[in-house]
Parts: sequence; structure tokens; C-alpha cells
Amino acid sequence: MSAAIKRVRLSFEELFQLKWMTGGLLSLVSLWTLAYLDLNIGPLLILAAISILATMLFPALPGKIPAFFWNLTTPVLIIVIIADFIFSRPDIIPPLVRMVLLLVMVRSLQYRRRREDMQLILLCLFMVVISGVLTLSLTFALQILLFTPCAMGLLFVINLTESSDRDSGIPSNLWDDFHLGHFLKRAFFVLDIRLLGLAALLFAGVVIVSSLIFLFIPRFRLDQALPFLNLKGKARSGFTDSIDFGDVAEIIEDDSVALRVDLPEEGVAKVPVNPYWRMVVLDEYFNRSFRMSFSAKRKNRVYSDQQFFMKGPPGSHWEEDSPNKWTFYLEGGISKFLPVVGQFHSIRFQTRKDVEFNEILNLAGTTNISSSVLFYQITQMETTDTLPAYPPFRGEKPLSEMETVFLDPNKSAKPKKITYPQTTLAVPGGRANLEILAPTVERITGGEKLDAREFSIRAVDYLRSQHGYALDISIPSGEADELVRWLGSNEAGHCELFAGSFTLLARLAGIPTRIVTGFQGGTWSGFENYYMVRNRDAHAWCEVYDESGVWFRVDPTPGSGRLGETSESASLRDRLIVDTSWSAYFDSLRILWYRRIVNFDKDQQDEMASKFRTVGVETMDTLKLLFQDRMDALRNWFLKPWSGSHWVRLGVILLLSLVVYLLIRSLGWWLPIIYREAKFFGLDLKSDPIRKKAGKLVVRFRTHTSVNTQIKAEGVRPEDWDRVYQQLLVLRFGDNRYRPAHRPVFRQASDLLKLLN
Repeated sequence: MSAAIKRVRLSFEELFQLKWMTGGLLSLVSLWTLAYLDLNIGPLLILAAISILATMLFPALPGKIPAFFWNLTTPVLIIVIIADFIFSRPDIIPPLVRMVLLLVMVRSLQYRRRREDMQLILLCLFMVVISGVLTLSLTFALQILLFTPCAMGLLFVINLTESSDRDSGIPSNLWDDFHLGHFLKRAFFVLDIRLLGLAALLFAGVVIVSSLIFLFIPRFRLDQALPFLNLKGKARSGFTDSIDFGDVAEIIEDDSVALRVDLPEEGVAKVPVNPYWRMVVLDEYFNRSFRMSFSAKRKNRVYSDQQFFMKGPPGSHWEEDSPNKWTFYLEGGISKFLPVVGQFHSIRFQTRKDVEFNEILNLAGTTNISSSVLFYQITQMETTDTLPAYPPFRGEKPLSEMETVFLDPNKSAKPKKITYPQTTLAVPGGRANLEILAPTVERITGGEKLDAREFSIRAVDYLRSQHGYALDISIPSGEADELVRWLGSNEAGHCELFAGSFTLLARLAGIPTRIVTGFQGGTWSGFENYYMVRNRDAHAWCEVYDESGVWFRVDPTPGSGRLGETSESASLRDRLIVDTSWSAYFDSLRILWYRRIVNFDKDQQDEMASKFRTVGVETMDTLKLLFQDRMDALRNWFLKPWSGSHWVRLGVILLLSLVVYLLIRSLGWWLPIIYREAKFFGLDLKSDPIRKKAGKLVVRFRTHTSVNTQIKAEGVRPEDWDRVYQQLLVLRFGDNRYRPAHRPVFRQASDLLKLLN
């Protein structure tokens, strides 16, 4: 950059203004990272963003806030933060994030000294780290790339203000004549390209070093290393051990992806066209809701390890080191239960995990709901429509010998004596309920004693003939149970009503039945070859116990096919709808982020290091062979008998070398243009040929002693000597934009020196 431009610098007041704007930008980027957290901070986040943006557009606003307001801020914040932590127990993350958000908002609304600026950077860094740990989203990569230069820029401006000769306090009347447009033009005018280039190189170096650290340091997950970072509470998807009518239907219109599955080639052929991703089993019905009974929960066993092995039913056998491995990517906040399509051999996690397994219900899950995407790998998945029923425990009556249990609808508390598996035969009693249920069962069976499968076929046909499918439901009024009243009407309903009605009818017929919730179906990504299951695929269906000792699946919801229908096509990808929409394309970027970055474990790290080592060795070997081949070819060329063609080729080579040499020498007369432009980018100009030649002539001028006497003796006027000497100094040390034409100066200097020799 020229000396004229270099003389233009930002004043201390302008540096403070730049620091204020950079701090506001840093805060907005940090707030953006919190937008993806499901912590109920939406209103506070919007308020903070609007406040910070307002102070950036109108920076004089904080100065108009009375001083007593800021004096009250500290005690009020302390009271609010303590109350938030008390009322949010036992969760620690939501109040912690809200506390940091409040502190960032207050720091961004006050004129800041160095200490406050450092506090702002640390608070913003904390928000970015927490967001990255809890979400692991693809957008986080962009957010951290924006956060890093903003933080580096703010630190640089802070150092500039501290190194100024002025007092580092807040300038008075700082914003009196401030105009944002004029300030931006001014900042752009004084922008030093050299500094910007250095910052870009520094940023690139940070990215490269961070990438190398990511590739080669030992693997660990911060959210798994620190258990308190796991969110607790109800799953936002509704897949818990208790559901009310409408919980599953609420998320059917949500189009976001809940589950992604990488399938092996063997697994692709085994997945049915319309898979049922089984998550939760609900055996108890009471007070208009299905839930997992307490007696069934007591069978849960917790296993803490990186890999969980399923014992399997009696007589089951698993293959060792099977290639049939399914990799699941379950989005955070969906559920603590792990969706599966059947029995399996083992579940493997990235790190040690507490797995809760219920063998009588064939359910697997984690002890807490994962706040971020959960990765697990299942080996030897078996996709069948049936599950084995475990034999009765000691002193327990066989399920096939149990009878229907009628619950008193007038009691508000559920009976404690009814335990699993008897809960799978419990129905609401009372005259109003039985007046609807009993005649319906009679119409289905026709007075016959049907087995479980035949009854299921007839009951499904009956329900579909009486009710249509709709998410918006209308239930008639009356004294009977809400589910029973819908069953006795002709109103349309959703999957929960169909599954619940079928369950009550089957139980009244003496057939043990339970409800299962999870996902049904999915689509195949047309970009990265994986299975996508969206929240809109949420579903509820039934499992029925038959006389052979197995639970088989029954889905009474219209459009789900008939009992026993299976697909025999060989390839899942030929049968599924392939999603090639824009949303699927962006989701494929997310799966790449999960596969290559977030799910980058020790095995992949070792594989990557091995590839780097192999590529490096192969590259060096290739270069050595190439160099050796070229040297051998050159030696053979010289050792061959010389013919006319050899002499011609040698002459051409020498001629080209001479042309290149002359071209390099001639660059001295036109490269100054390139050098002049290159100086704008801060390049070293010591190799400028004009400056070099001018420097040599200046040395020759200075070496002559008694110049005036010698000049007079040779008849050279002193004023000519001084004029040429000053011009040489300008050519050697002056600004390129203001130096004289070099050719006449060099010619005159040579003429004067010749007269002295």
C-alpha cells in the first residue's frame, strides 16, 4: 500500500466504534448457535437478538439508559438466575444456557472496556461450545467458521485500542456524529490488504491445525464424558412409556427426519417394503391413556458398557463377526428408546453407555434421552413380524390360561394387583362400556370361538368398514370410556384410536394384546444411499399373543395392508420411493457430516492414518521412480552415438535457454508495473531491478571524494550532479507512484560518471 494511503488510520474513537460493532456481530453469531437447541428459550433469544441488533444500528441508545438501571441490573440478574436454577431442578443445562444468554445480552447493551470485552468473548465461546455439544448439527460447522474470524477480529481491535497513546477508557461523545454508512466506507477505505491477507492465512492455519488435531488426537465425546450435558425429561416426539390420545398424531405432520439408517447389502435385501420401527410397548390401559405398567418396568435391566449383547430366546443362535451391521443415527430429543425392526445380536455405541433392556417386552433404550444425535450399530438384525414370548416366571400363571380382567371405571386409581402379563387382558368394565364392547365382539366372532389370527383378520376388517382415517377426530359424548365411545361410532380416527380399539376388542375376546408405538415406513435417499425415517412416519399398532407362544403384529389402521401380507421383492431400493427432493439433498449433507465428522471414531481414525501413511509412501516411491527414469533417459540420450538429430535437439535446447535468459533480463524494463501492483499486497520489493540499479549508481556517486573539485575539473556543473543524485535517491528509496522516469536518469547518471573516469 502506498505511503499516501498508509498515512490514513482510524482514530481512537473509530477503533472503539469498530470494537463495538465487532462485538455485536460476535454476539449475533453466538445467538444463532442457540437457535437449534430445544430448551424453550425462543422468546428470550428473540429479545436478545433484537436488542443487540438495535444497538448496532443505533449505537447511541445504550448511552441514553439511566445509570440507576445498570445499578439494578446485577442484583436483579442474581435473583432471576438463582430462581431459574431452583425451579428447573434437576435439569442444569436449560437454566445454564439462559443465564449465559442473559449475561451476553447485558454485556452487549453496555459500552465495554477491555475486561468486559474479554468476558463477552468467553460467554459467546461457551454458547458455541454448548450448542455444538448438544446439537452436533451440520450448521454448527458454518457457525464455528463464522465465529472464529469474528473473535479473532475483536481480539485484534482490542489490542489496537490498548496500544493506543490515548487513555483506554470509553471516549466521551463517541456517537454524536456517528453514521453507520459513513463508518463502513471509512473502515473499507483504510483496510490494509496485507493485514487482511495475513488474517486469512492465520485463519487458514487455524482450520488446518484444527483438522489435523481432529484427525489424530484420541477420540472422545464431551456430552458422554460429562453426563450432566444429557437432557432429561419427556421426549419431544411423544415416544415415552405413557401416551395419551393424540400424542403420536401430533407429530405426524412434522416433516423433519427423526432417524437415519445405513444398511449393509445383506440388510438391504432383508428389510420389508413397509418396515415397522418398534420403539415402545404399552401393556396397561387406564384413564384414557396407554402406558407401560410398573410391573413390566420392573423387568428393565441396566447394562453399562460400550457394547450390549442380547441374550435372545431359548434355542437362538447368533453368528460371530457377521457382516450384517446396521448403523443408526437417531436425532436428539426423539426418545430414550431405540427403534429396531426385530431381534438382534448386539448394540454397539461410540463410548460406554448405560443401556436399559427389557427382555419380556423386547425393548432396548438408554437411561436418558440423548440431547444430540445418538449413534449406535446393531448386528444381525432379524426383520420378522413375530417375536417370541418368554416363558412365565416362577409361580406365574401361563398367559394362555389367563382370562379377561374388567377394571372398575368409577375408581380413579389403577389396581395394583393386576400385573404383567395380565395387564394385556384388562379392559374398562361397567355397563356403559360393555354395552358397546360386547355386541361388537359378538358381531366380529359371530358367536364362534376364534383363534388369535382369525379374530385379528375379522376385527381389522370390521374397524376399517366402520371408520375412516383422519387426524382431526370427533368423539361422541356419553358415559362410556372415550375410546369405547369412538369405537361405537362411525367417526374417523387416527392410528392410536384404531390400535386402542382393536386392543380392547381382542382382550374382551380373551386374546392378550398390547400396543406398540414407533415409526412405520420411510424413504430411500437418492443421494447417499441410506434409509430416512421422518417424524411424519410416527405410528401405533398392536401385538397379539397366539396359541403357539409368539406375539405377532397387527396393524388395524386403514392403508396398512392385511395381516400376513409380506413382500418378496429382492431389493429394498427397487421397492421404496427414492427421495430426490431438495430436502433429501440437504439431508444427505447432514449424513455426510454424521458419518465423516461426528461419528469419526478410533477405528476410522486408524484407517485414516493408515491411508495417509500409504499415500505418502506411494507418492515418495512414485517420485523416486520418476526422477530415476528421467535421469536414466537423459544419461542414455548422451551416451547414444551422436547423429544429426542429436545436434539439432541440443541446439534447440541451448536456443530456448538463451531466449529465457534474455527474457529474464528484459523483465527489468516492464516488471516495475508488476512490482508496483504487487506492493499493494505487501510483497517484498527489494528485488525491483530499477531500485537495484539505482542503488548501485548511488553507491558509485558516493564513492567519489572531493566531488565538487573533481566536477569542476571535468567541466560538469554541480547543480546537474546534485539533480541526478537526488533523482537516483528517489528511484532507490522513494514511492513508485511518484518517482521519475528511470531511463533518462540512468542515462544521465552514466554520462556523468563517464566524465569522471
